[in-house]
Amino acid sequence: MKNAETITQNWIRENGMQVSTFNTTPVKLLQAQQQATNLLRNHANLLTKAQVQTLQNFQKRMTHKNTRTKLKPEHAYPILNIATKVKRIEHKQKAI
Repeated sequence: MKNAETITQNWIRENGMQVSTFNTTPVKLLQAQQQATNLLRNHANLLTKAQVQTLQNFQKRMTHKNTRTKLKPEHAYPILNIATKVKRIEHKQKAI
């Protein structure tokens, strides 16, 4: 049981989320945080400067408790939209 907990906690951290706030943060915000981390780590070459700035700002807001508690699930939509755009770009590149 302890091993499964450790694996889960490591996965949460690797995906840019905080274990201590995982249960209290709305799901959409967690999804956006995971996407932001993934995009910045693995797809930075496909992002514009404005998109990078948006993702970094979102990550900063999610890091701090005071700003994170003020975020609503709707704040995740711009991040998820960027992720969708990057997925489309990747799909077009693979199709060529």
